[in-house]
Amino acid sequence: MSASGGAGGSAVNTGPGVFLACVFGTLRGMAKCGTCEQEFDLSDARQEFATTEYGDETDYDRHFDGELCGECAISQANSWFNAGSAILMMNGDMDYDADHVEKYL
Repeated sequence: MSASGGAGGSAVNTGPGVFLACVFGTLRGMAKCGTCEQEFDLSDARQEFATTEYGDETDYDRHFDGELCGECAISQANSWFNAGSAILMMNGDMDYDADHVEKYL
């Protein structure tokens, strides 16, 4: 079920990072990154993430909920991708690379 109340509906998810930024006096549209703790502009983070190889398949708002700056969101997506690739290697769905599996699992 989506945030809009219906299955499959869409809603703008501003996340707790945006809420806290607005309540505690940072600039409107600004949030504090949960990883590096730097203030960042949400629209800049969305745009930075959209320009990566993950931007077409991964929605910044859906996965990061306004909690991570663009740079940290990209780093997190890289981590997910590498861990996923290692799992696929372990399952025999990708060519096995022992160094990759050891590093990311």
